[in-house]
Amino acid sequence: MSTFVIKPALFDDLEQLNDLMFELHDEHHIQSPELFKTAEEIEQ
Repeated sequence: MSTFVIKPALFDDLEQLNDLMFELHDEHHIQSPELFKTAEEIEQ
């Protein structure tokens, strides 16, 4: 089993976190377009 360490994000983590959030919004829209906006719409 893997061990995870949860810690506050650092400024250097923001770009990767933003990319991951974009992918998450995109996946939600793909799965249920009637319920979720596109990642591009949310990014505006």
